[in-house]
Amino acid sequence: MSDHVLHHHEPPNDDLAMRATNIVASHSENAKECREFLDMLGLDTTPPPVVPAD
Repeated sequence: MSDHVLHHHEPPNDDLAMRATNIVASHSENAKECREFLDMLGLDTTPPPVVPAD
């Protein structure tokens, strides 16, 4: 039985991870899609506050 588990040792969110990796890898073209994807995952997509350089 343990052999069966070992042979199928794949993360349940593998497809999700692949999508995230693909989106982030081309984030320059897909910045909007990336933000929507992160938002769908419930992650904070608020940009960091801009600190004025003075």
